Amino acid sequence: MDKSVDYQIDEYCEAFFKTILPVLLLLHLESKNMIQESSDYYLATFNIIDKTTVSKLD
Repeated sequence: MDKSVDYQIDEYCEAFFKTILPVLLLLHLESKNMIQESSDYYLATFNIIDKTTVSKLD
């Protein structure tokens, strides 16, 4: 490989870790937070689904 190509790859990696990665991490944490806030709703929904599934199996 050419040294200039290696340097270019290093620049791309550095740009990725400095810009894209923090944004992805932030989005991940935000989505986790949103799931945490609405977990009661999800649990209630799954509970209803589970009860109907169990009653159909009986």
